[in-house]
Amino acid sequence: MTDNKDIIDLTNEGLVFYHVALLHGFRAAATHLGLSKSVVSSKVSSLEKRVGRKLLFRSTRDVSLTPEGEVYFESCQALFAASQKLQLKETSLKDALTGSFTISAPSDFMQICLIPALQRLQALHPKLRLNLISSDQLMNLEKERINLAIRVGADGAGHLYRSPFFNAEFGFYCKSSLAPPKKSEKEIIEWLQQEGVFVFRPSREKSFQLNKQSFEVRVQNKFQVHDVLSLKSLVASGVGVGILPHFAVKAELATGELAQLLPAAQFKAVSFTFLSGAKRQEDNRLNTIIEFLQQEARQF
Repeated sequence: MTDNKDIIDLTNEGLVFYHVALLHGFRAAATHLGLSKSVVSSKVSSLEKRVGRKLLFRSTRDVSLTPEGEVYFESCQALFAASQKLQLKETSLKDALTGSFTISAPSDFMQICLIPALQRLQALHPKLRLNLISSDQLMNLEKERINLAIRVGADGAGHLYRSPFFNAEFGFYCKSSLAPPKKSEKEIIEWLQQEGVFVFRPSREKSFQLNKQSFEVRVQNKFQVHDVLSLKSLVASGVGVGILPHFAVKAELATGELAQLLPAAQFKAVSFTFLSGAKRQEDNRLNTIIEFLQQEARQF
């Protein structure tokens, strides 16, 4: 990608490609951008033809980046982040968000990810008053005067407007001192099967993929916990190995308190979704906050 036709753009085709890669699918990108799936597919194909490179591997269930696509996407990310940062600054100067805005989200996700992100949002819009409600239930958004809810899966919310947020990936984690000495993947799997692992209630998926093979772990029943923070505390105390979302343990990994086992193990991702009683396209404040949080999700 060296000539002028390969210059990265974030208008039209480049923007569509960016969201297809970011949201891992044509349908999700189409929903986010308000376009039809066929239009999204056509624009990505046109972009690939223009740059002379195949940027995406396509399958019936998912899309993934080719090596050339990864390079192109990284450039798009940097440009899109800069564009969003500039747009947010312009918004804060020209159209600052004001008034009261209520957000509901699961308690553990609220504490770990959402509050730090919303602190940055509030710094950009000091006249915006944020009301935070910790809940895993769908609730009646209109009755409770909730402007935006964040939920996992959001089954039974057909009457609400949805926007994709991010996919939470999972892994095996334990206290660093508990991690077994250097062993092969096979030996670690056997050790996990023997010791068992701890899970929290929303993590119903106990199977994982490793090197294109499927495995299922034995679940410990010594303790039963029902949220991420409690499970993380249990694991950090050295009781055993837990299946935790990556976003919950970044700080502990950085300090060396926790260690990850079998980093290549792949669990089924959990999708977080935005729910609102109003169309985001018709509510500038709602749309601005959703877009801000979608960009913040890259740091989760």
